[in-house]
Amino acid sequence: MNFLACNFALAHIIITFWISLPCSSAFFSPIEPRSFYPSTLSNHHEPLYHFRLAMISDSSISDDNDNESTKDDEMLPASVQDLRSFLTQRCIQSFMFLLASTRDLHTVSWLDNFTQPITINLYDWDIDDEAKPGAEGTFRENDKRLGSKLLNYHGLSALNTTRFPTWDSFFTELLEQPDTVLMISTPKDVGRRLYSEIDIDIEPARLCTRILSVREQIARELSKDLKVIAKMGQQIFDSYRLNRKNRKDTKQSAGTGDKDEESTVSAFDSPSAFYLTFDPNDDDAFAPSPLRKSNFDLLYNLITLEAIVQLVEDGVVLGEDEAQNKVCSAFLEQYYKDRLNSHFIGSQWYGKADDFIEGLMLSSPLMLTRIMMRTVMKRNSKIKILRQLVPRHWKSNHCVLLSKYSSSATVFHSTGWQ
Repeated sequence: MNFLACNFALAHIIITFWISLPCSSAFFSPIEPRSFYPSTLSNHHEPLYHFRLAMISDSSISDDNDNESTKDDEMLPASVQDLRSFLTQRCIQSFMFLLASTRDLHTVSWLDNFTQPITINLYDWDIDDEAKPGAEGTFRENDKRLGSKLLNYHGLSALNTTRFPTWDSFFTELLEQPDTVLMISTPKDVGRRLYSEIDIDIEPARLCTRILSVREQIARELSKDLKVIAKMGQQIFDSYRLNRKNRKDTKQSAGTGDKDEESTVSAFDSPSAFYLTFDPNDDDAFAPSPLRKSNFDLLYNLITLEAIVQLVEDGVVLGEDEAQNKVCSAFLEQYYKDRLNSHFIGSQWYGKADDFIEGLMLSSPLMLTRIMMRTVMKRNSKIKILRQLVPRHWKSNHCVLLSKYSSSATVFHSTGWQ
């Protein structure tokens, strides 16, 4: 039985089927979230907050010599972040950035304490770059480092889902907070001056109104981004074919066939990189939100993650050969598991979604075992998997972003606040 036979035309059939799919609400509903891993790897469905505590706290890690796969399963997050919760997270971060830009760092600190974000940093980029008096970095960057972890976090799932289980619970709880006055005192060694003590008023209801205004603007921007991302799948494949053809023509004209050449070149020209380098003021009537480009990058990462998780859970279908489909599903599942921490967990560098896709395209053939048999996953089979992977959930979700769930009036009405 040939496990490598894959009809190239099936990829186009899959894309056509995806386009005809109706808009799914599963991406927005936090009631029954999709697990980061399929049920074959983990049966945990506790809140994401508990997962993050398990990763950070050394006391929560068992010393028993369990199977390595069992230990890995215990560190798996429970679900992909709900898009509305992602929007709430980004509007809070954008509002903090605006406050820091106006030197209102004390309100930033108060919001950070109220939010209690769960941030993970798997990189050591701050070891040699600490915020110190007289450091080469600007005072504003140093102040932002000192003021808030959430403000400097570029990643998904930063909201505490135990404290704020739904997208609007942050706002409803914020409205219930009493007004507060922060007394800021100058250090004694600076000396007594007329402004040695300053009172800063914190009005949670007013903060809620301002944050919701930022949220509505970001929602409009994300609705445009979703339309752009929905078209990137075909651009990636077209660019891949063109680059591969150019490399082949170059080899033939040069009369050489370096086997390592493909590993030194990119599989495709990243469409997201182009979007991140253009000026957002060029084609917009309104000024963009302060974190416009990072919002796009994280949205691109979130949608890619949702597509991967659903494809792994539903299984890869390349044809009628069930054995071949299982082999392809097993390969994608393991490939995703090996790159979860480096691409989707915690603070990440820009362009991680494209890195994942490019790595899948350029990865070398792999040997997989299935019931006493070994089969080789050739490069063309991986491209077929990718054709299912990229556009699966890039649908017209912008209609939900701009619905009543994004309006401040809905939040105020649900809490009875006037």
